[in-house]
Amino acid sequence: MFMMHSRWILILFINLALLTRSSLGEVIGFDIALSTSSLTSSQLEIFEAAATTWTSLIRGYKGDINLSKTNTTLSIQVNTGSLATDEYGYATINSSYYKPTTSFDYLYAHSGTITVNSSKISALEAGTLGATLYDVALHEIAHVMGFGLLWSGTARAKSGYQEVYIPGSGQYTGTEALAAYQAEFDPTATFVPVELGGGVGTANYHWDEVNGGGATGLVSSFNGVDKQYEVGTGWIESNLFISQTTLASFRDIGYLTVTNPEPGHGIALILLTLSAGARRLHRKRSDRKSIGSASAANVP
Repeated sequence: MFMMHSRWILILFINLALLTRSSLGEVIGFDIALSTSSLTSSQLEIFEAAATTWTSLIRGYKGDINLSKTNTTLSIQVNTGSLATDEYGYATINSSYYKPTTSFDYLYAHSGTITVNSSKISALEAGTLGATLYDVALHEIAHVMGFGLLWSGTARAKSGYQEVYIPGSGQYTGTEALAAYQAEFDPTATFVPVELGGGVGTANYHWDEVNGGGATGLVSSFNGVDKQYEVGTGWIESNLFISQTTLASFRDIGYLTVTNPEPGHGIALILLTLSAGARRLHRKRSDRKSIGSASAANVP
């Protein structure tokens, strides 16, 4: 049974890395700090596990970020709250920062908030919904890192930074993810298809899938699984995996990642069951991911 701890605040620092700078101005080191005032210790540990998955794949920043203004730690506040009955999780980027250089201009997330449906969290933790709290955490953390939310600097009223997706176009054009998509799913593709169905929160923030969920006929050359089971699609399925395409999309928005990770390294964990904002398997997800709901406070 879920117990609410209204006055308890616990902060966990995930995968603390030694900060170094490369000769190219890159910053090596990426951490996630989680804090909460309402999750139990076991629930926060689940979020810690999901954060560790991402910190094992992201190893730093391409841009020479301004460490006098920030550091390599992404701060995420995680709490429970009242959401619609078909919503499991909700993520926003609270603030972002940028450090323009002559070679690398990227807009990064600095902090964010994840809200888990208070009426669902106990069942998610117990795994009785056909989905788990880990899956919600994995998906929502990716959004706070910038998946879907930082594909366009101008969409956050900041020009001159990454522009890999024009909202409403359905065409993601980042070179890293496109190359990965061509190698993994469709060698003839000229863009990575982005979801335009499903309404606000699903459209424009996820990879495209059959409307309402279903087999796409596009199978990953990395693990032989249909794209419908990819972690970044807009409808929930069982047995999801993190594709090479999704990992490459983080390189498009300024992150350094591991290259060609082994299947056991987190990217091809096809037993993942993503559930963020879903009611049950094969039902439309309604995550309410909105750049408009994230503040655009940038630190120069």
